[in-house]
Amino acid sequence: MRERLVKDRTALCNQMRGLLTDYGYIFPVGINAVLKGLREILEQGELSGMMQSELNWTLVEYDLLSRRIDHINEELKRYGEQDQQCQNLISIPGIGAHIA
Repeated sequence: MRERLVKDRTALCNQMRGLLTDYGYIFPVGINAVLKGLREILEQGELSGMMQSELNWTLVEYDLLSRRIDHINEELKRYGEQDQQCQNLISIPGIGAHIA
């Protein structure tokens, strides 16, 4: 489930980046750069009403996906702290709670 949510969030970010590129907005690499730029564009209100509205909804969707991913990460961490087998796996370098 977590993997699908991360894929969906990444796809949504890439879609926003591509769409805004069509409008002449180019962002540096990275999700944070796209989100910062998108929020600035929305504050300026330079896009059409429909485009502004859809980007706002897309940003809400992105935030919801991020919160769900964070929730799953917290639950996995909490479970990993309680389960001895997970503790053993987490002690191996490169293995975190969501893999364990």
